[in-house]
Amino acid sequence: MFNTSVAKSGFVAPVKLEDGLANTIKYEFIDKTEDEVFYSE
Repeated sequence: MFNTSVAKSGFVAPVKLEDGLANTIKYEFIDKTEDEVFYSE
């Protein structure tokens, strides 16, 4: 379908997948504060 690969593109992730997921879970669920509210459209 696509005519490229990660190796050819030179993309380097800024953080490992496991670290990014751990940071997201910590931010969204563990260190959550009640006065921080995000509204979307």
